[in-house]
Amino acid sequence: MWTIINQGVYNAILAGVGAGIYDSVENACDTLIRKKSIQYPNLSARKQYEEYYELYKKLYTDLQESFKYLSKLPK
Repeated sequence: MWTIINQGVYNAILAGVGAGIYDSVENACDTLIRKKSIQYPNLSARKQYEEYYELYKKLYTDLQESFKYLSKLPK
């Protein structure tokens, strides 16, 4: 769901630039995006993050051929 929301936001920014409302993507972002707060990583959970990231990297590599095969199956 989050990616769909982001896609809509990005498309709106690019549409504003394309329509001439903003003269650049940077200006559109400066005008439209407001920071409420800054999120910082939870450093006390870093070890856990690293363990999951290492697993993610292994799975990504291990499953590449399976995903290629999956993409060729009839939809």
